[in-house]
Amino acid sequence: VMPPYKGSLMTGLDVKARDRAFSDMVWCPVAYMLSQEDAASEPNLCVDARPAAEGNPSRYINAAAKPSQCRAVNLEQCEIGQVMYYRTTKPVPKGAELVTDYGMGYWSDFDGCVKPPR
Repeated sequence: VMPPYKGSLMTGLDVKARDRAFSDMVWCPVAYMLSQEDAASEPNLCVDARPAAEGNPSRYINAAAKPSQCRAVNLEQCEIGQVMYYRTTKPVPKGAELVTDYGMGYWSDFDGCVKPPR
C-alpha cells in the first residue's frame, strides 16, 4: 500500500468549475462520482495533487490509456473513508512504472480495462 493521495482539498463544485486541463491530478471519492449533485457541495471531498509534488509518490502514478496498456496495470485504487490509497495487484519490480486503471469516463476514447471477477 502506498501513502495516501495528498493535496489541496476541494469541493465537487470547485472541481466542476475547473478547466479539464487543470483537473488531471484531482481525485474524488466514489460517493462523489456516483452522486455528483448530492456530493458537489460537501466540504473537503476531492483532492488536487497538483500543488503537492514533494512527498506524494501517488501523484506520479500513470494510467492505462488504451487496451494495449492494460497488461501493465499493477496498482488499484482503494478508499478508506474519504482517503484514497493505491495498492499493488501483483509484484512490482524495483524501477517499474506504476500503472493503474482510471476506469470508464476518464478517457474520451477508452472505457478502461476490463477487470476479471474475483
